[in-house]
Amino acid sequence: MLVKLLDSKRAFMGLTTKTRQPDKEKLEIARGRFLDLRTLTFALTGSAMSLRSAGERFEIEHPKTSVEEHGVVDEASVDYCRRDTLATGELLETLRAEYDKHPITLPPEHAFSPASIAKAYLKQMGVESPTTKFSVRASSLGVAMTTYFGGRAEVRIRKTEVPAVYCDFLSMYPTVNALMGLWEIMTAKDVEVVTATKEVQALLNTVTTDRCFDPGFWKDLRFYAFVEPDSDVLPLRAEYNEATTVPSIGVNSVEVDR
Repeated sequence: MLVKLLDSKRAFMGLTTKTRQPDKEKLEIARGRFLDLRTLTFALTGSAMSLRSAGERFEIEHPKTSVEEHGVVDEASVDYCRRDTLATGELLETLRAEYDKHPITLPPEHAFSPASIAKAYLKQMGVESPTTKFSVRASSLGVAMTTYFGGRAEVRIRKTEVPAVYCDFLSMYPTVNALMGLWEIMTAKDVEVVTATKEVQALLNTVTTDRCFDPGFWKDLRFYAFVEPDSDVLPLRAEYNEATTVPSIGVNSVEVDR
């Protein structure tokens, strides 16, 4: 059996067999069907859980217990292992019942994250992938990619008290999609990228801080604009690591090299 860990919550699993060839042995992988309850719990809740916490969350009848000492084979250890098996079986039945409430055809062993379930819903509704449905030029897609900025966390000053602002984003991507009305674009028959420099500049000339807090204004920001930074702090996609040519995103003070 082969297990490939993706992170602390997900893993690919498959069966392996060896076939002998004249010059070498070849490892063949047969996927099979393996359901990891830790992964399915994460897909259903968005949280990483242990057998104990998952049992509490889904209120199984016989939750996980504790044992005073591990590594000793005695009656208490055997009862502890048997209880783990019982708890795992009950959690499996509970998770499958919860998963079956979703009207999707995605097999539960392929639900690797909440995003897997969300994409299965889109497929079930007949929503096509934008990359296959829309006839957008590669240059326009490149512009869109330069504007992408995902959430990130980093530490630049350690062991020193500094002022901070706490920002709480819950389900940030679907929230932004809903607030900006991006569903209209997802379900459109086609999308055309047009030049609207005058209209966008006229809009930006009227922007105020108070207006940015008006949800009705947010849909007007569905455009891409080229900017000429002047020591502005912006997310910038560039090659930061000399050891690789793969660009990554950094938040930097940016200015034009004249």
